[in-house]
Amino acid sequence: MKERSNYEKVIMKKGVCGSILMVLILSSLSSACSKHADNGSGKNAASLLIDARTTQYFTQERVPEEDMEHILQAGINAPSAMNQQPWHFTAVTNREILQQISDEMSANRPAQADRGESTVKKAGIADAPLAIIISCQEGSEFDAGLACQNMLAEAKLLGYGGKILSSPTIVLNGDKKAEYRSLLGIPEDQSAAAVLLVGSEDRSADETMDGVTGPSVRSNAADMVTYVTSE
Repeated sequence: MKERSNYEKVIMKKGVCGSILMVLILSSLSSACSKHADNGSGKNAASLLIDARTTQYFTQERVPEEDMEHILQAGINAPSAMNQQPWHFTAVTNREILQQISDEMSANRPAQADRGESTVKKAGIADAPLAIIISCQEGSEFDAGLACQNMLAEAKLLGYGGKILSSPTIVLNGDKKAEYRSLLGIPEDQSAAAVLLVGSEDRSADETMDGVTGPSVRSNAADMVTYVTSE
């Protein structure tokens, strides 16, 4: 049998190494995807948004920095008109600041009983270990909403509960807007649009105490969707 040249041996060696490298890469990707899915709530991504519900009770377990970065990156990668990315995210874990905002909200709103709402406590801005304040330029609220939803979906995939709030923006954009803008690093040309609460769900809490706090019933698709076909 003719002995292979050194060149052929090198080519074969590179080919084998390349094949091994490709297998390792594919294996790593598969493992990462599996881990990502396993870290979720046990639901696959296709049913995640259909089955998801707002979290009203959080534990105070800290959200690891790595998970926080994944969630924020999902917001950064959200679509926006002409890819302008007209948003800014402020990740707040400082309990004192969140409580300050919560206290000012309580002082500026009427009692729940006067508004005919449930008196059962529901999650507010100071009740989750992580609050992400989404700010944006005027007229870009829709884009900010897409970013907020992206981050919520990523949080759910990672196994966390989430809740979107708009009520804190009344305080954040109110009389102390300049103070909060400086405190939270909100750009001068932007205003707070929403707040996303993220944290582990407190599954020991009873979320079915009344019809307001418990999971709400969604409308039937037949009543909400119109199909325009080619027939």
